[in-house]
Amino acid sequence: MNRTTIDPERFFRAYVADRRSQVIASMIRDDRGDLVRATAVPPHDEGFVVFAKLMPGTEARRIREEIAHFDASRRSFEWKMHAFDTPRDLEQRLAAVGFGADEAETRMVYESNGR
Repeated sequence: MNRTTIDPERFFRAYVADRRSQVIASMIRDDRGDLVRATAVPPHDEGFVVFAKLMPGTEARRIREEIAHFDASRRSFEWKMHAFDTPRDLEQRLAAVGFGADEAETRMVYESNGR
């Protein structure tokens, strides 16, 4: 069996490009440039933030803005984190404002011959 090593950064860039535009029927997706926000359409009441690339100096403000958005819309939400999100201390920043971490998830990848 011929094993190929996948460059994690290249894989993640492709994954993000694909997922940033993903349509979820019960959600309003809002690509804010430095992150993607998905807010549930009523009667659903959940949402999430994902793919954070927060600019230095904006981190605290952007986290507060996302919390305020979901508070104002009376929706619960989770902040989905990936190894390549920035800032690197995002997990600690989120924990400092009350977020708790779930178990880590793993992505399994199979690269097919150029498809």
